[in-house]
Amino acid sequence: MDLLGDISVFVRTIDTGSFTAAARTLGVTPSAVSRRIAHLESELGTRLIQRSTRSLRVTEDGVAFYERCTRLLNDFEAAKHSLVRARTAPRGILRVDVPVLLGRRIIAPAMPRFLARYPQLRVDLSLSDVFIDPVVAGVDLIVRIGSKPSSGLVGRRLGVAHSVICGAPSLLRERGHPTSIDDLARFPCVGNLRDGKPEPWPLRGPDGPCEVPISGPFHADDSDVQLDAAVRGVGLVRGLDILVSNELRAGTLEEVLPELRFLQRPIDALYPSGRSVSAKVRAYVDFLVELFHDVAVPVPRRSGDGEQSPRPRSR
Repeated sequence: MDLLGDISVFVRTIDTGSFTAAARTLGVTPSAVSRRIAHLESELGTRLIQRSTRSLRVTEDGVAFYERCTRLLNDFEAAKHSLVRARTAPRGILRVDVPVLLGRRIIAPAMPRFLARYPQLRVDLSLSDVFIDPVVAGVDLIVRIGSKPSSGLVGRRLGVAHSVICGAPSLLRERGHPTSIDDLARFPCVGNLRDGKPEPWPLRGPDGPCEVPISGPFHADDSDVQLDAAVRGVGLVRGLDILVSNELRAGTLEEVLPELRFLQRPIDALYPSGRSVSAKVRAYVDFLVELFHDVAVPVPRRSGDGEQSPRPRSR
């Protein structure tokens, strides 16, 4: 068996959540998927997936290998497309819809690089946080975080975002670093409001997923405003690592309690299936793969950081 094929089957299994679903999308039997992954585990000398009759669980080695393999397959696809890309440069109007904060902080600032590479293209960028049908909305491509695409869409995995808790160095010097979930009670936190009260943070504690009440002098319904307040030392803030990557790299925010990382969310570029992918869409997706590889935050991951229904936690 070819190793790259085994890796592709492994990644598809994690993306779809089961051997059966992966087999369905690949057009093979579940037993063929199982054999592929078993062969890959044998080659690597480690268990990647724990099987049971009802579910599968990705091991710590499996999580780390999955993230590297996702980048590997994206790089392979980009290299393959670069060889088969049409001789004519992408041209015309490219209509793209992306999440608001992702667009403001990552995608829009990188647009001049893309336009310099393809001067015959014009990009119309719209920002929204609701899931839209690109055909109905009249756009060529959408980028979404954590959304399950409909059967009429296909796409590329751009990366995986993890929820992190951060604070300004000045705040941490004044109050010290929290060492546990319960320790968050002595820290001001900046978050959203729900029914006029600060919205609890979903985290993973020693006993599993939980909701942690927060308090503080300031809350806002805009993530940019929350981050700005956190940088100024108003309180701890919770957000996706890729959206605070600039602050983490610059040192204006520091991650605390990394063992509480939760809410692992895929970031996908999605476009309609059933039609040939245009040169302009392919070019932009390849660019997004490069972009998200560059902005990825190299921090340790926890095994099994998936979304689960949190349980309330009292203080």
